[in-house]
Amino acid sequence: MRQQNGFTLIELLVVVAIIALLVGILVPSLQGARESAIEVKCSAQAHQLGRAIHFYANDNYQRLFWRLPNVSINSYGMEWYSWVGRETGNPLIQGSTNIFNTTLPRPLNAYIDDTIEVARDPGDDTRYDWPGGSTESIFEALGNSYVFNSVGHPTYASSHPNNPVLGPAAGGLRGHSLTQIERPSQTVLLMDSGLIYPPGQNRSWHREGLANVAFCDGHVSPETIPSQNPYNGGDNEGMYWDARDY
Repeated sequence: MRQQNGFTLIELLVVVAIIALLVGILVPSLQGARESAIEVKCSAQAHQLGRAIHFYANDNYQRLFWRLPNVSINSYGMEWYSWVGRETGNPLIQGSTNIFNTTLPRPLNAYIDDTIEVARDPGDDTRYDWPGGSTESIFEALGNSYVFNSVGHPTYASSHPNNPVLGPAAGGLRGHSLTQIERPSQTVLLMDSGLIYPPGQNRSWHREGLANVAFCDGHVSPETIPSQNPYNGGDNEGMYWDARDY
């Protein structure tokens, strides 16, 4: 009898089915490992930026960047993004002052040795639609993926109790001293921006709808953003946005 060489069709199908099964098991695991690596790197960068802010404050009378009264924060004050990151070549224009390209130097850059990639969240790869028809990630548009808590709760800052004169510039940490912060372990210092910007296009860059948040005491944890208005008696869910209690 002639000896049969090679696989039969049934054997080949069994091998293909086993390979497909293994791929089905391994791909989600590999994707999960990739997402975990991104989250760990983002957390480490947020922690590094938080430490850099403390170093900056130590050199500046414990003060967290600057504040200018009675003027637009988007024109002259320290706003969400221009505290660190790429200083020029950012395509999103903020009003007539183009603050994303004219804040020179961005004050924290010296405290990260001008390593601008620290300001790029590794999960910041979603391309958003911006005014003027351009589509870039937040870092590509603004030069920074991380939002500094300059004005208070990102959704409800405009309803801050001090709003009548200064608008959204009334809250947050901009211009305050670290020694003024009454609840440093619960007060937001900075966070990755995916959940809050741009308006109407928000999505988390990490699993389970979380953002990495650096608090004023130096720790970083994944958090959701409280949806209720803290300035109108809403539950702040243990997170604070102003140097002092509301």
